[in-house]
Amino acid sequence: MPKEILKNIIEGNQNYNISEDVLQAIQKGQNPKITLVTCSDSRVSGHIFNKDMVNFVFHVRNIGNQITNNYGSVDYGVHHLKTPLLIILGHTD
Repeated sequence: MPKEILKNIIEGNQNYNISEDVLQAIQKGQNPKITLVTCSDSRVSGHIFNKDMVNFVFHVRNIGNQITNNYGSVDYGVHHLKTPLLIILGHTD
């Protein structure tokens, strides 16, 4: 089973193409639009916002969407990267 999972990951990665323009842009630094605090639960995905998430979301994942335990990461996204939007994404209610 683990070998099959790894094989699927490698095959999927080979199908993942980033254009030369995108590669050049992200080498200059991060410029995400969203700081996203979300649960590390595998059923929650930040990829619901956009198909191409490269340099779009600064992810902060933890158990239970905790701000206090991850203040430094949230602070980095909001104040250092200057994301204009902070979203706290839960998976219930």
